[in-house]
Amino acid sequence: MCDLFSYLLLTDESLLYPIINYDNYTNRLISETIIKAGNPEKPVQLMAHLLAAQQIWLNRCKGEPNTGSVFGPIGKLTLLSN
Repeated sequence: MCDLFSYLLLTDESLLYPIINYDNYTNRLISETIIKAGNPEKPVQLMAHLLAAQQIWLNRCKGEPNTGSVFGPIGKLTLLSN
């Protein structure tokens, strides 16, 4: 179940679209920067983590089951190390 903030965002599109647009813009900017840097492992892992977390949040708000993990195949300890 979503928290009150998430519920308000989903029931009032005027609140939701700026946040979606911001996420889209920053995700693309960060992804392009990672690609230009030659896909270093740690930034790729962190970006995958962020995208997975966004997908889980969206699934929860839509009442859909979560199909993945925010840590994916790398595991929490690997993501948090260094």
